[in-house]
Amino acid sequence: MRSSETIAVDSDTRPVQNGIGAERDWEMNLTVSIVDDILERARSRAIRERTSVNAVVREYLRAYAGIDRQRAEACDSLLALSQSSGSRRGGAVWTRSELHER
Repeated sequence: MRSSETIAVDSDTRPVQNGIGAERDWEMNLTVSIVDDILERARSRAIRERTSVNAVVREYLRAYAGIDRQRAEACDSLLALSQSSGSRRGGAVWTRSELHER
């Protein structure tokens, strides 16, 4: 049996855009224990895919937490609201200079 290696998934704490709204979240450090062989294989695959194990774990957790689904639902709601509103631009067409006139 091989020993396990502990890795820090995020090496620092800093504010990041959470992808849902204008709020800011703080990234947190996460330490996981992974068997050496699995980590070596994950690193090799990540290199081939031009990414990192850290990025793979972060994206997995985003999907697991439903972050991307929430974003898609918010976009769908905004689009539905836009389509149901009574405002229309009609056949009007504007030039760039007209749009930037003050």
